[in-house]
Amino acid sequence: MVRGLDSQSKARYRLRNVQDYFYLNQSGCFEVDDVDDAEEFQTVLAAMQQLNFAQPEIDSIFTLCSGVLHLGNLSFVATGDRKCTLQNKNVLGEVSAMLQVSPQQLEQVTTTRKMVVSGQAPITIGLGDSEARAARDALAKFIYEKLFDWLVARINESIGRGSNDQNVRTIGILDIFGLVALVYICKLATWCNALVPFHPSR
Repeated sequence: MVRGLDSQSKARYRLRNVQDYFYLNQSGCFEVDDVDDAEEFQTVLAAMQQLNFAQPEIDSIFTLCSGVLHLGNLSFVATGDRKCTLQNKNVLGEVSAMLQVSPQQLEQVTTTRKMVVSGQAPITIGLGDSEARAARDALAKFIYEKLFDWLVARINESIGRGSNDQNVRTIGILDIFGLVALVYICKLATWCNALVPFHPSR
């Protein structure tokens, strides 16, 4: 998205360079041999259009992704015991614009938490800088997870999930746990097959 959008669209989503985003620059690797990010982005965009994604849906996807990228750039500085404040308020404005929330609410949910005790009014507790970073990352993961779930459901809707047609196609997601289980099963099957010659049927 950062490399595939034209300059006008990048300005609309307030996007800059890959190196400018904390969630993208941690590995220090910005180029992969034989991979053209801009070309692959155009392939994804064409696939969305073929699946009949409406333009407002595509805009919302890019807006949320931009919001997550900017969210990762929020940095915090400790101001006391279990207290912190945002170090870069300018980024707060970009995040809140992309996620369509008020800057005050966003700052509150990343620098404090509420404790609810039965029969009492909620208590607001400050967060230290490391706790605020964890809250920021948890929020980013939550948004990204919900967007991912929506995309899977939306793609299945486009390709006919729920139809009575027996030939209908759907996509499924194999998470890391499922992948580990699959690898284990494959290894187990290979091991069992290797044992067969030593235990012929009687």
